[in-house]
Amino acid sequence: MPGANVDSLALTSDSGPTVVKLIDITNGGPTANPSPTQNLAVFREICKYVYRSETSPNTATVRSTYQTMWARAINREFWSLAVRSGEIARITVYALEAYGIFKIGEIIGRRSLVRYNFN
Repeated sequence: MPGANVDSLALTSDSGPTVVKLIDITNGGPTANPSPTQNLAVFREICKYVYRSETSPNTATVRSTYQTMWARAINREFWSLAVRSGEIARITVYALEAYGIFKIGEIIGRRSLVRYNFN
């Protein structure tokens, strides 16, 4: 179509790539008013991609990760090596980030910065 810029967005997942065509409607493209069927098809493909991307890992992976973290947290050699190598600074920053995210979640949950509002 003359004057229409057609780009494609490739979404890859386990079942293979999904291509969604994006049409620049500012230049009077062929689908300036796409049909509901087209909108639904694009929405469905994006939802499938998000669902496949956001599925949780299996329990064994999560358990293994937390067991490794706990083993390192109680290992005295790990901490002495972290201090000697300077890795303790990175660990401290990660811990502060986690604490900050936790506190922000509390503030959002309370819907108040300082205390619970009972009004």
